[in-house]
Amino acid sequence: STTMCVMTFSLRHPQDEVPKVFVTTHDREPAHTVDHHDTAVGNSRPTTSRQHFPDPKPSYVADWDDTFDELRVGPTLAEVLAFRAYDEGAWPPGVRDRSRALLVMANLLEAHGFASAALRQTDRVDADGDGAAARIGVAKHWALLEPLRRWFPLDRISASIQHRVFNVAVARALSGQAIDLSIPGARPVRRRADALRGSSDFLAVNYYTRWMVSFFGKEPRRARPGAEVSDLGWEVYPEGLERALVDCAPYRLPLYVAENGIADAADRFRPAFIRESLAAVDRARARGVDVRGYFHWSLLDNFEWNDGFHGRFGLCEVDFKKADLPRIPRPSSKVLAEEIRRRRETA
Repeated sequence: STTMCVMTFSLRHPQDEVPKVFVTTHDREPAHTVDHHDTAVGNSRPTTSRQHFPDPKPSYVADWDDTFDELRVGPTLAEVLAFRAYDEGAWPPGVRDRSRALLVMANLLEAHGFASAALRQTDRVDADGDGAAARIGVAKHWALLEPLRRWFPLDRISASIQHRVFNVAVARALSGQAIDLSIPGARPVRRRADALRGSSDFLAVNYYTRWMVSFFGKEPRRARPGAEVSDLGWEVYPEGLERALVDCAPYRLPLYVAENGIADAADRFRPAFIRESLAAVDRARARGVDVRGYFHWSLLDNFEWNDGFHGRFGLCEVDFKKADLPRIPRPSSKVLAEEIRRRRETA
């Protein structure tokens, strides 16, 4: 069995102690700062950002070395995301510059390579006896991107370009190939990052939905017209997980489904979503895809960066109006338990 620990770290060290991994995640050369606000670097402790948990607060790591003493399996990055912050301007720092978005993506990818090396240097103990002290990778949000109108060449071209940059180029780099990011009208980023070679022991796939891509209109990506949608307006398309996993297979990294779930407060779609998602994993494995594990998102209703507490992903409902945040299991929690039990019995 495997346990995955996902944490987001934000380090603030004196300038002379800042490793490159913590300063290359933005669109500049390693220099004097570690975040996009150009804040002067000072003494403070590593923090874990619990932004997804029901009560999102920063917490501090008492002993940095002890934190990674017995790391088993873990991603350095929970999704390589740049366009929402640097192209669409929807997330901080609210920039609308596609060239900078590509540069940020490249820096995040290279940062993973340096983080992987740092973690391997810190954790040298094979605590569970599986032949490796730590297994390290990246959680990649893999979105299915299809043309809204298949007959319209510009929709097809736009979907193809977005898939190539958002999905393919990232997976290629994580498999040790060169970073190669390009979009028409933006400055391309091409670099050979030696730190990425051998940096990934696996690729963690975060899959939620399919987006239809339109060249024209206010919404460049939208749910398929007429499709059932989640509480966040995402198409309910669990069968697409099979294609996402098959698409990731050529990069020759073992795969984990690190996130897969649906915002569904009423638990109307989730039971079938779970069954169909796991059936998609079964089909992918039957086709020879090396899928090592599946993690459902999420155990509890959680806080989402852009949507607050609106998207209810939890197998357990959380009552945010009460001080003790009581948890109430939804019927779908029993569905997941039964699917796991059934697979154990037939393994």
